Amino acid sequence: ASIVSLVALSGTAIAGSDFTARFDYSLDAPISQTYARFEKTARDVCKLDRVKAGGVGTMRKMENACTAQLLSDAVAETRIPALVAYHAEQTGQMPALPQYAEAE
Repeated sequence: ASIVSLVALSGTAIAGSDFTARFDYSLDAPISQTYARFEKTARDVCKLDRVKAGGVGTMRKMENACTAQLLSDAVAETRIPALVAYHAEQTGQMPALPQYAEAE
């Protein structure tokens, strides 16, 4: 039996508009598939109007920052250790292993 769960996050986007993001996932789905769906949802929610953002460069920076924060929040809300670890690996936040930390 497939168990479908939901993470719903509300907030104010960078451009000042309120939003609610709905992250659906199945506990039976592969972690990489769940993560890809979360990424797409975050990107879709964080899309900005180029003119309102003040140009393409600013728009991309704002969208990227919004997407990264929303994705991190959604992953954390699931409390699924494998998804949290996968996110840390994908974003380069994986801490150094103790045996290598002293060598740095």
